[in-house]
Amino acid sequence: MTTNRYRIGFYGFGKRARNIYLPLIRKFKEKYEVSGFFRRNSNLATGDSQLLNLAYHKNPSDLFKCSDAIIISVPESAQEECLQSVSSFEGTVLLETPVSSPRVVELSKGMKVGVIEQWIHTPVEQIKSLIYSTGTLERPRIVQNNFRSYDYHAIAQMRSYLSAKTPRLVSCFASSVHLPRHFGNSGDLLKEQLETFDMSTIQMTDGALIQHNFSYAHKTSPLRGIQSMNCISNNGSILTGRIQDKTNDCEIFDVRILENENVKTHNSVIEYEEGQMSSITLSSIGIAWKTPLIGLNDQEIAISKILENAESGALYSAKDAFIDSMIMRAVKIAGQNNEIVRFQ
Repeated sequence: MTTNRYRIGFYGFGKRARNIYLPLIRKFKEKYEVSGFFRRNSNLATGDSQLLNLAYHKNPSDLFKCSDAIIISVPESAQEECLQSVSSFEGTVLLETPVSSPRVVELSKGMKVGVIEQWIHTPVEQIKSLIYSTGTLERPRIVQNNFRSYDYHAIAQMRSYLSAKTPRLVSCFASSVHLPRHFGNSGDLLKEQLETFDMSTIQMTDGALIQHNFSYAHKTSPLRGIQSMNCISNNGSILTGRIQDKTNDCEIFDVRILENENVKTHNSVIEYEEGQMSSITLSSIGIAWKTPLIGLNDQEIAISKILENAESGALYSAKDAFIDSMIMRAVKIAGQNNEIVRFQ
C-alpha cells in the first residue's frame, strides 16, 4: 500500500517528543505518518515502542530510509553529535531550541536543517506575517516587547518582523522593585520577593530597534496587567496583547494604518471553539487566519505550522536561532555589567 503522507521520525525521544510532537502528529493522521524513532538506550526504547505503539529502529539508517523528516529530540549538549550522526540524511532535520553553539550552525550548512521555534508561528504571529506580506503596512522600525514573551523566544518574534535581522549593539538596564508575591490569578499571598526588570534595547544594522522588557514575576502576579507587543512602522502600527485576571482572559489585536492621509483602525474579529482560538479576521484588509484543527492550543498550532513549513522547505534556520540566543546572552551581559555589547 502506497501513501502520500509526509513521514516524520524521531532521533532521540525526549519529553517534548513524547508529550507534544508525537500526539500532535497523530492528530493529523491524514497528512502525516510517524515513521518511528531511534534511541541509543535500547531498554528505554523497547519500553517506549510498546507503550506508544511506535516503531523502534535499532539502526539510524533504517529510520532515514522510511522518513521524509527527522526531529532531533535530545538535550542541547547533544545537538552537535546528533547532527553529525544524521549528516547522511537527505530529508529535513528539525532541531529543538535553544541553539547556542556556533558548531551546530556550521554543521547545518549543506543540510536541510530547521529549528522548532514555535513562538514565531502562534496564531497572532501568523496573521501579523500575513499583514506585512500584503505591503499595506511597512515593516516596523521599532518593536517593543512589554512582558508578552520571554527569553530568546521574544527575540525571535521581534526579529521576524524586521527587514534587517542582524544586530549591531545591545544595551540593557536592570532594575528591581519589591512586591508581594502571588501565584496565578488566585491572589494568594505567599511571600514578598524582589522583582527584577530587564529593560533592553537592541539596535539592528539598518538602525531599527527592538526593545525587550521583561520580568518573570510579571507573568504570575495579579498586580501586573496587560502584556503586549507593539510593532511601530512609518505608516502605522500593530499592537497585540493579552488581558488576564479573575474575570477576563482576552486577546488584544489593534491595527492602525495611514491611508490617504487618514488613520484607519482595522478591527479584528477573534473567535474561539473548545476554549481555543479558532480564527482571526480583519475583513477591512482582506486577511483571515483559521486554525488547521479545532481544539489545538497556540503551541500545537505553531508546531503544526512548522511541520507544514518543513514539508515546503520554509525553515527557521539554525543560524537565526543561534542569533536569538546570542542576543539574549548579550542582554544579560549588558544588564549585569551596565555596558553596551557590540556585535562584530
